[in-house]
Amino acid sequence: MTTPPPASYRHAHWYFLAALAVVAAGFWQSFVRPMGGGSAAHTMHGITATLWVVALALQSWLMSRGLVRWHRRVAYGALVLLPVMVVSALQMVAMMFANPNIPPFLPPLLAFIDLPMLAFLVLLVVLALRNIRRPAAHKRLMAATVLLGFPPALTRLYASLGADFMVALHGSFVTAEVILVALIIADRRAGERRLAYPMSLGFFVLVHALMVPVGFSAAWARVMSSYVQLVTGAVREPSLSLRLVSETALEDSGRTALGAIGGFNVTDAGEYLVADRQRGSLVVFDADGRRLREIGRRGEGPGEWSAGPYGVMRYDERHWAVSDGTRLKVLELARPREAWIRTQGPMTAAFAAYDGVIYARNVDRDRRSSIARYRNASDSLEYGGPFPSQLGRSRIVDMMLTFVAAAPVGDDRIAVFIQGSDYLFVGPFGGPYDSVHVPAIARRGAMRDLLDAVRDDDPESGMRAAYKASFPFRLRALSDGRIAIVTLDQEFLGDRMSGSLQVAVVKLGIGVSCGEVTVPVDTDPQPWVEFRGDTLLVFSHDVDEHRGEAQPMVRRFAFDIERC
Repeated sequence: MTTPPPASYRHAHWYFLAALAVVAAGFWQSFVRPMGGGSAAHTMHGITATLWVVALALQSWLMSRGLVRWHRRVAYGALVLLPVMVVSALQMVAMMFANPNIPPFLPPLLAFIDLPMLAFLVLLVVLALRNIRRPAAHKRLMAATVLLGFPPALTRLYASLGADFMVALHGSFVTAEVILVALIIADRRAGERRLAYPMSLGFFVLVHALMVPVGFSAAWARVMSSYVQLVTGAVREPSLSLRLVSETALEDSGRTALGAIGGFNVTDAGEYLVADRQRGSLVVFDADGRRLREIGRRGEGPGEWSAGPYGVMRYDERHWAVSDGTRLKVLELARPREAWIRTQGPMTAAFAAYDGVIYARNVDRDRRSSIARYRNASDSLEYGGPFPSQLGRSRIVDMMLTFVAAAPVGDDRIAVFIQGSDYLFVGPFGGPYDSVHVPAIARRGAMRDLLDAVRDDDPESGMRAAYKASFPFRLRALSDGRIAIVTLDQEFLGDRMSGSLQVAVVKLGIGVSCGEVTVPVDTDPQPWVEFRGDTLLVFSHDVDEHRGEAQPMVRRFAFDIERC
């Protein structure tokens, strides 16, 4: 039986074959060239997905020749392929979590893309079958299924051409979205108003928008761990882990009890340095937790702290940098009165020190910079940046867009966190900087919500937003282009701060997060952290609510990043 060929989509089979060529190019190295070299699920999925596109091309060719009966016979075969293709894909999603050749931070992201794609594929086919007597709708719904193969194929293709992974991934979605927009425009010009392409475009845009914040989130990682266990029976190992190595109770009498803490660190000799901003002193403990001495007291004289102290950062092998709010002091513990002092503007409590260089908060509107560096008391300032464009809108905005954490990452490059942003800026100190999205900061919303409150002249809402944000707390460069990020999910409790600490690792080369783990310590009062190699040191208080006492503790955790 033959019928006249349809007026539209007469040559659709050529487009399907072109799409198949693109998919084959993308999967050339991982499937086409080593055909049959992977697992049974991998081979089965590749074959059935290829046959699916071939079946669509064949059906289009048959319809262009008016061979309706043969078109239907091929359709029956394609429907047999569909469940095999979907089930094998579900197995592959679970299997990639155990693939040692895939960085452990990628499977949750890819799973967030793959699983909705499979569900949407089934939806498109079901709708196509329901519209089998409406050829215009039926053929568009079936054609839309081909585009679901573009993100995995084009990501591989773009990456093979030299693009960074995340750039390739975003580019694959943009390509599919552009094609869908073109198809929608073509339909409108032809007088067609069909659901397939607008619905597909909405789906692609939604997955594209959510894949980073959801795909890298701790909640989605937990869902995927359960999924892997359900499908394979195996418990997925976390990509990051903390193992308690030791804990030390710090000597703390009622007369000299530690108050509000402004900083914490440890010397090479194992002595603990605690900035007690309630008493106005830097307290030194030995490795066993015995109180040795206090450095300074509240006051304006030599060796005294007018505020704070805030932050305790290693300046070099012998000296430490500590802030009292408006002045930065670099001192040797054995001779603290011989410190050199540099006076700056307000809010210098946010600073970093590495290898004889101070990175300090300093706003310069003309340069659109909020970070400067210097090496001694008389050294001229060298500004970094530029940073977010909102800088300069108002003094309050300037204060909220200043840097809060920084760490060198080699070759005069630095990683910088800017308050009010959930991006990590990485590049040469003087710029330009690459921006890396950090899901750990976006989890509760960055402090950019405060900027909206400033714009709306609602400072009360702004401060609530500021005190409910995930605050970037510490940065530390690790090996192999990785950087550790400690964030504080802060809460403002009247006269004090509390909050849980999260540790995440970001791969700078591809700009994605490896994973995230919560530091298992009491969160009220606010804990403090510092890195020493692969060890995470945490200062916190063990609170006995019944006795109304809080014991200051230092815990050492082995920070395992081997799977990152």
